[in-house]
Amino acid sequence: MADRNLPLYVTEYRVADLIVANPDGSKPTGLGAIASEDVLIVNWDAANGDPEFGAHLLMAWLRHRRPEILLWLRRGNVLIIESQATFGVPTRDAYDAAVGRDELPTCGLPDPLQPLTFKKRVGAKCVKSAAFPVSNGFGNVDSPLEVHSANQPDKMFPASATRLLTTELHDFHWEDALYRGWFRRRLLRSPELPWVTLVTTATKPKHSTLEAAKIDRGTIFATTMMLANTGQDRLIEAMLRCAHGNDHLPKPTEWIGTFRKWWMTILTVISGSAVTWFLAGPGKIIGSALTTLQLPTDFILSKDLLKWGFVFGGGLAIGVVRHCLAGIRRSIRDYLGY
Repeated sequence: MADRNLPLYVTEYRVADLIVANPDGSKPTGLGAIASEDVLIVNWDAANGDPEFGAHLLMAWLRHRRPEILLWLRRGNVLIIESQATFGVPTRDAYDAAVGRDELPTCGLPDPLQPLTFKKRVGAKCVKSAAFPVSNGFGNVDSPLEVHSANQPDKMFPASATRLLTTELHDFHWEDALYRGWFRRRLLRSPELPWVTLVTTATKPKHSTLEAAKIDRGTIFATTMMLANTGQDRLIEAMLRCAHGNDHLPKPTEWIGTFRKWWMTILTVISGSAVTWFLAGPGKIIGSALTTLQLPTDFILSKDLLKWGFVFGGGLAIGVVRHCLAGIRRSIRDYLGY
């Protein structure tokens, strides 16, 4: 670590083994085992769903225990999720299981029919975003972030796992793998958690490879980077220092949060207004309204006023209808029980 004075007590939990082991009342298992820990690190690919290595068990455990993990986080603890990938492609199900469905959408293959195209989304260099913190150890993190210790399959995998590697992966340049894929942007959907991008790819267009979310006093760090294997000691130390103190971490930009919250309402009003403008455009509706109101049909001012009135009223009406339909849908779901 960059600061040798940082006290560390590391315990390795083989969650998959604990799940299938016979219960032993003398040892806490699963959630009970981590309850007293300050930081929980999900190692790279440990929850990617691979049944060969029990990763499907950890994925299921994270999904089932997410409410308890959230409560654990609120007490000021830290959850770090390293790169979770399947054949070099970020495993969306792994991040969904850990932090919630669609919270961290991930990129896929450039060509779904060509699995080896994952190599186009593997990189050896990242840069800090504008929101990257500058205190509590984060200021010691160099930019760009690069691979400081070369990954080697024989060191990354146990001997039994190395034999299981797909033939095409034996020739892969692991020393160039700082990140495998990235998180996609969330423009038109408001996530439940306040995610902030801390690190991006170095090449343009820049994509997120490290996201952080503050949960009361606790913090979640999710990344598509491999941290320990690539020598990101200073970044790891800074994340560890967030246990019981995350005031130095950024919050999402206010206007982005507001936009995500209201974009559907704004879009509804705009679309409703556009539809009403189109219907009122030919003049038949306006003419009928002028006749009903006993106003002269050649009264241009009346036509314009009524047309804008229809536009405003139409947008407002569609917005109200959407709101009512959403309420009815919630009521039906509550009545049916799901």
